[in-house]
Amino acid sequence: MANYGTGFKKTGADSILQIAELLAAAATGIRRNKIFSFGIGCTAASNDGVHQFVIRRVTGTATGTAVTPAPTDPGDAVAFATAKQLITADAASFAAGAEVYREPMNGRASWQFNANPGKEFVSPATASNGFGIGVDAANTATYAGNIQHEE
Repeated sequence: MANYGTGFKKTGADSILQIAELLAAAATGIRRNKIFSFGIGCTAASNDGVHQFVIRRVTGTATGTAVTPAPTDPGDAVAFATAKQLITADAASFAAGAEVYREPMNGRASWQFNANPGKEFVSPATASNGFGIGVDAANTATYAGNIQHEE
């Protein structure tokens, strides 16, 4: 299995819930994606407010900028998964998606999640299905982070 890293960011110019997504490819080569690490933090002057980050299953894509997952081993093939950042319209299924993780975080702190082996978040091998990463309430804060996954 190959491992991939996908960096993402969100500007503060919107009030969108979804920050990033990682989906199974819409064409040939559909594989299950396993998110084993995820990190995020505010990138601008922040306050001690609480930000709640969520990971939800999604069944469609958001409107945003495509990001190419990069293999962590340069000898591995290009990822089949698709990813987006700078989301301008949430995936229709994001707000109602099955929430698989929620973590409150102080706005001044960065946060890192690492799954125990065999306990990763796993997407179905279904085209345009996967995970959306975002916040529980719309805000105009800026964020950046990364998703590490295996396929």
